Amino acid sequence: MLCLSLLFITGGCFTETRTYSLAVKNDLDIPVSVCLTKSHSPPQLGWEAPEDLILPPHSPSEQTPPGWVLPPSKTLTVQPFTGDFDPNQGRAFLRVYAGHPTLTQMNAISPGSADRMDVPLDQGLNRIEIKPAENGGMTAMRIIGPWPATQPVQP
Repeated sequence: MLCLSLLFITGGCFTETRTYSLAVKNDLDIPVSVCLTKSHSPPQLGWEAPEDLILPPHSPSEQTPPGWVLPPSKTLTVQPFTGDFDPNQGRAFLRVYAGHPTLTQMNAISPGSADRMDVPLDQGLNRIEIKPAENGGMTAMRIIGPWPATQPVQP
């Protein structure tokens, strides 16, 4: 019975390693800032969300936003990367912010805002286009297969 009790107590400590790769295309006319985040999983270098970077042990001098800035009409390709996740609840996200906000500004933008998206990632290849939304914000579209070809404009 003791062994079974210990199994339940320590069961939450197990993680699984997952691998992702990513291509993000910015179809907006402004830059976007993107970073990788995860939920229900242990902290890990490279997966820090902006809200994690303002907490100790991070000092005020470490105010560099995580991730990359993606100019308009450009594509960011990220080679395969791994993370440790809770096998039942852990989830990976691509966090997207409109523009080039500072870390403080990122933390002031709440989930659901027109200036922020949390796009769930699947294990393996993720190809995502960031496009204008009808509400003036942005939306993410998952691309299956090759990138769509650009069609010439007909007069």
